[in-house]
Amino acid sequence: MSNAESVAVMYCQRCAVRARWPVLKPWKFTCGNIQADEEGYYWLLNGVERRDRNDSLDVLERDLDSISATHMRQMYRKLQKHQGSDWAFSDMVIRAGQEPQVPLDFDPRDLELLPVTGVSFSFDEGEILLVIECFVEHSSKYNTETDLDVATLIWPLLSRKRLSLISAEVEPYPDVGRLITVRIGFNPRSRWLSELYADGLDIKALLEASSGDLTRETVAELIRSGHVTALLGQPEGDWLEAKSQHADLTTEVGKIRLAQWVSQFANARDGGVVVLGLATKNRGSGDVITKVTPLPRESGIRRKYVQVLDSKVIPPIEDLRVEVIAHGGDDLVLIEVPPQTEENKPFLVHGAVIEGKAQGTFFSIVRRRNDEMASTHPANVHANLTVGRALLRRGEFPKT
Repeated sequence: MSNAESVAVMYCQRCAVRARWPVLKPWKFTCGNIQADEEGYYWLLNGVERRDRNDSLDVLERDLDSISATHMRQMYRKLQKHQGSDWAFSDMVIRAGQEPQVPLDFDPRDLELLPVTGVSFSFDEGEILLVIECFVEHSSKYNTETDLDVATLIWPLLSRKRLSLISAEVEPYPDVGRLITVRIGFNPRSRWLSELYADGLDIKALLEASSGDLTRETVAELIRSGHVTALLGQPEGDWLEAKSQHADLTTEVGKIRLAQWVSQFANARDGGVVVLGLATKNRGSGDVITKVTPLPRESGIRRKYVQVLDSKVIPPIEDLRVEVIAHGGDDLVLIEVPPQTEENKPFLVHGAVIEGKAQGTFFSIVRRRNDEMASTHPANVHANLTVGRALLRRGEFPKT
C-alpha cells in the first residue's frame, strides 16, 4: 500500500470515529431504536454503538434521548429468553460529559474515563429499575447519630413523579458519611429513559442536600443547584412558604403582603424561606407544592424586593438573602431568612391590610403557625410591652 493510500485509509478511519459510525455487527434483536447482538455485548442506541463490559453497559447522558422504557424492557426480556434465566444482566451505567477527542487507537465506545452520574438502570425479575447511588458526607449542621429516613424524605417526590420505592439501603461509614443506594420501580408505559434519568438526578440531589430531614438550607441548595423539581410533593410547613407569582409591588397592599411573608419567618425560631415561582394545592392536611411556575424575567426585580423589605420591616432583618435564580428563560425568587436574635423580636411590618385595604398608619406583627401566617393578638403585644417597661424600670421581669 502506498503512502497516499495509507493516509487515505487513516483519514477514513478518523472520519468514521468522529462521525461515530458503528462497526457492522450481526444485530440479533431490535426494539424501537435499540439493537443488540445475541450475546448482549454490542448495543446500538440511536445508532451509536456501546458495549457491555460484563460489569456495566456504559452510556452517555445523550444516548438516552428518544429511548423508550418499554422498548428497553422488551430488549432485556428478549435477551433473557435467548440466553436463559441464569444470564446475568449488567447495569446500564450513565456517564456524564462528552466523548474526548483522542488518538486513533482509542475506541470511543470505551467510556470508563468519564465520571459516573450516580444514576443507572438495572433489570430484575423481568422489570427495569431506576437505581440511585450517592455518598452523603457528615456535616456539623445535622445530627449524625440520627438514622436517615430515606423513604420518608423522598416519598413526596416519588409520589409526584409516579415512582415507587423498591428498596433503600444506607451503609454507614463512621466519622465520614453514608452510602445510600435506592432502587425505584415504575410503569414503563409512555416513559422515556431520559425523563427517568432526570427524575433520578432530582432524587439524588434531594438525598445529597438532605443529610437529615429537609431544612431551610437544603431547600435553598436544591433551588440554587437547578433541582427545584425535587421539591414537588413536599408540604409547606413552619419554615417554607411558596408563592406562584411575584408580589404586586405596584400597590401598597402587595408591599405589605411581601413584608409579612418574610417577617413571619424573622419572628420564628428557625427562620424560613419564601420561594416565588412554586404553586401549591391544599391536600387536606395542608398545602403541598404541586408545580413549578417560573416568573417572567424582570429587570431590577431583586433590588425592588430588597427596597420594599428594608422600608417595611422593622428592625432590619440580619443576613437576609434575596436571590433571583434562572429557570430556563424565566426566573425563581428565593428569599432566605436565617434565625434572628431574640433581642430583635418581634419584627414589625409598617402597615396592615384590613378588609383588603392597606392601612399605612397601622403596624402588624405576624408569625408562622404550621403552614399559615397568623397575626399576633393585641393582648400579646401589650404583654410584651409591659415586660419591656418593667425590665427597663426595675431591672427585673414583672411578677405574675
